[in-house]
This record gives sequence, C-alpha cells and structure tokens, in this order.
Amino acid sequence: MMAALPYMQFYVADYLADTAHLSTEEHGAYLLLIFNYWQTGKPIPKNRLHRIARMPDERWSDAESSLREFFRDNGREWVHERIEADLAAAREAQAQRAAAGKASAEARKAAKRDLLKRERNGRSTGVQRDESGPSTNKEQNRTEQNKEKNNGSADADPARENSPSKKFTDDDFEKFWKFCREHWFGRVGNKSQAKEAFNKLTPGEHDLREILRLTRQECEYRRRTKATEGFCENMKHVVRWIKHEGWNDTRERLESGPALSVIQGSDPTKVNAPYRGAMPRPDRPDRQPTGTEGGQ
Repeated sequence: MMAALPYMQFYVADYLADTAHLSTEEHGAYLLLIFNYWQTGKPIPKNRLHRIARMPDERWSDAESSLREFFRDNGREWVHERIEADLAAAREAQAQRAAAGKASAEARKAAKRDLLKRERNGRSTGVQRDESGPSTNKEQNRTEQNKEKNNGSADADPARENSPSKKFTDDDFEKFWKFCREHWFGRVGNKSQAKEAFNKLTPGEHDLREILRLTRQECEYRRRTKATEGFCENMKHVVRWIKHEGWNDTRERLESGPALSVIQGSDPTKVNAPYRGAMPRPDRPDRQPTGTEGGQ
C-alpha cells in the first residue's frame, strides 16, 4: 500500500450539490468516512463504519441510509468509486516517479563507473614515447613546458602568461551566494563553509553561469511543486549542494523528461512552472452521487 498523500482532491461545488440533503451530523460522518478511506487506501469494512464516523450505534442506524448512496456495498465493505479512481491515478504517478528516480540513479552510477575506468586506464598507460617523437604523456609534456617557462626559455609559450585562473574569484562566490540568498528553497546555511566548498570548484570543470541556471531551476521547481501539491521537501544547505554538485541531478532530470521547462528568452536562469498533467477524472456514474468528483 502506498504512503498516504498529504492532500486529496476535493471539489467543493460538487460536494455541496450532492450532499444538500444531509444534516450537519451526516456531513461530519461522511467526511470522516472519505478521509479515512483516502488515508488507508482501501474500502471500509462495514463493521467499522459507525466507529470511523464516531457515532453510537443508534445514531448510526439513522445516518446509514443517507450515507449508503455515496458508496457501493459489496457485502463486506463500502467502496467509494471516485476515491478508488483517484487512488489508482496517484499510485500510477508515484510509480512513474519512483521508476524515473531509479533510472536516474543507475545513470549516475554508470557514469561514475565509466569515469573511474577511464582514470584507471589513463594511470596504467604511463609514459609512451615514439622513437622519433616526444612523450605522448600529457602530464609529462605539461611538466616539460613548465620547466621551459620557469627557465626563461625562448621557446616558452607567452600565451600561458595570461592563462585563465584555475580558481573562482571571491566576486564569483559573492555573486553565487547572493543568488542563493534570494532564491534558495530552504535555509542557505553557513556562508564560510559554503565559500570553502565553492573554492574547491575549478572554472575549467564548472561553468558558473550554468551552475546558477540549474540552481534556479531546482529552487523554482520545488517552490512551484509546493504551491501545486501543498508540500515539497526543502533543499539542503548550500554547502551540501556544492559538495554533491546537486545541479548535475537537476540537469539529468531536465534531460530525462519534461519535469522542468526553460523559458526561451534573454534570461536563461528563469523557468516556467513545472509540467504536471492533470490527474484523470472519470465521469460520474449515473444515479451514484459521490460528493468529490469534478464538474463536467
């Protein structure tokens, strides 16, 4: 059985139209029954109906005839057709998210294995020289070039004098930190620890503009998910986002499906609302008022 969602679909206008004949006490009993149904995810045994409705036996006898019309009696349980349909849709959506998460995790593991394999192959190759040529080992070539440069050789490459920095600057971090303070979904955490982690990134391997774009995607995705579904887990502190390079997970989700969409405009750091297809809403059965289905 799936874990209960923190919300259920409830259409107020339809509920009021279908339950206009109920008394105040019967309204309370009916709501308690459908809430219990959703939370347990299964039909209600008939011997527990009055307990769930919190009514004594003699009072339940009067209310039972009015509430029976909202359910289908299979002899042992009361079945609510609309809630059954909503539960099936929720289970399907949950299974799809679980499958996507599993596929993403497997892809990350495969990529990591490939990277480790390439690194091991690179270390085992060693220095190889042709009889008439220089070393084919890149590291040794760089070492020899650095030696020439340090010795003031005329053959040293002058372009290396203006090579880009191998570390992000303090201004880069301040820009990143200011961005997180304005957009982070949750607590940003300790600034000095975040800066220490940020300084370990290298511009050659990480593009600051891309980091900001994907970080914005994640923040906005969670903010819109909370607005749509009523709940979304906060992001971890910024320092963990940097250490684990969380933007890579966001990129994988973008590449694997339409969970996030980018606005085509001049600012690539802005995002649209996440794509979320509407849950199926089957037609209401004739002469079977349920109180929770949407209007046609």
